[in-house]
Amino acid sequence: LDSLLELEPFYSLLEIGCSCGHNLNLIQKKSSGLNLAGIDIEPRSIAKAHDELRQIDLEVGNFVTLPWNTNQFDIVLADAVLMYLDGEEIHKAMDEIDRVCKKAVVIIDRFDESVEGVRNGDVRARNYDKLLQDRGFTVTKTKIKKEFWPKGIGWQKFGYVFVGQR
Repeated sequence: LDSLLELEPFYSLLEIGCSCGHNLNLIQKKSSGLNLAGIDIEPRSIAKAHDELRQIDLEVGNFVTLPWNTNQFDIVLADAVLMYLDGEEIHKAMDEIDRVCKKAVVIIDRFDESVEGVRNGDVRARNYDKLLQDRGFTVTKTKIKKEFWPKGIGWQKFGYVFVGQR
């Protein structure tokens, strides 16, 4: 959330891969009056999020065809979710993120020099700097510190917060 606070002011935010809405709930509590939305492929997660987050636009769907308008959101957040997309899907998802985003993209994920993604178990680490820069964003990259993810050895080794701004 610290990376989001540095981007203020903003008035709308979309989280892709929002699951049950934990991040959206935290954002809503810290910044009232925002237009918030979330999408997740898992219907049960969205149903649970609907129970707790009634004023947030929540959709079941994938990341390669987002159901929102061009430039609808100031910020798009992707927290540990793009790693599950294959090489073809990541480019489509990044194009959709670019399409709906007005101001900035925040990606929390694993880094590798490969754009297509290097498999690490069930996930892929990839070069989000390049994926964002190829779409016209200026990128800052911050290593995830041990205190933020104390039990996540993979996150301590490969995890970064990427902030792409227009």
